[in-house]
Amino acid sequence: MADTQYDIVEQEEGKAPAVQYDMEGLTFAQRVALDPTIDVNRLEKIIAMERDSDRYKAEQDYSRAMAAMQPKLPAVEKTGQNLHLKSSYAKLEDIQAAVRPLLSEYGFSVRWTTETIDGNIHVTCICTHREGHSERDTLPLPVMTDARGTNILQQHGVTVSYGKRYTLCNVLGIQLGGEDRDGIKELSGSVLTEQQVTRINSLLKELGTEESVLLAWAGKKGFQATELASLPFESFDLIERQLAHWIKQKAEQSNAG
Repeated sequence: MADTQYDIVEQEEGKAPAVQYDMEGLTFAQRVALDPTIDVNRLEKIIAMERDSDRYKAEQDYSRAMAAMQPKLPAVEKTGQNLHLKSSYAKLEDIQAAVRPLLSEYGFSVRWTTETIDGNIHVTCICTHREGHSERDTLPLPVMTDARGTNILQQHGVTVSYGKRYTLCNVLGIQLGGEDRDGIKELSGSVLTEQQVTRINSLLKELGTEESVLLAWAGKKGFQATELASLPFESFDLIERQLAHWIKQKAEQSNAG
């Protein structure tokens, strides 16, 4: 059994025994908390500062581990065949088999949650590092009702599996074999959801850029459309990342000026 961090000190008769703590085994906030003269408000601020420090350290550990792991992540080949769309795709089990040893080596774990909002299935992949920090990627998906020969439950399963594949690749930065970093070769035929269009419009407003500018950029990437609502569903993540990049550039230029 591990040694305790305190000892009972004998006191005069009629008085409760005092507890003598091993101060070296306590954190700074714990040592301060034992000081009977410390102000409660000040103590709360100290505890909050220590939590912020722990959170920052966990974020840094996550970033360092991810940066070390990503160059070793393989490009996963598309071995699955979608006979309806006449296209190939990377199976979820193939992606997991390819990355599982590296996730274990660098202290990562992944899990998914699903939630139905306004008829769309929101699939979220959560990547957690052993030091406690987590990052996530969420993909809202309309239920794929065009999967021939499937019932409602199977259509739901197909949609969730699709979301798991893409959110896992997004959160880890995995490249699928047969595609480049910018291009998306596997299209479902669905267009952006109402929520996705709202999100893009919000980013365009923050950037101060017209819709036509984004559509021209998307056209160069192979996503031809005359309006946001007609853009392919799979283009959303790429567009969102690009808009965020432009917004960051604009902020940096503004600060530099």
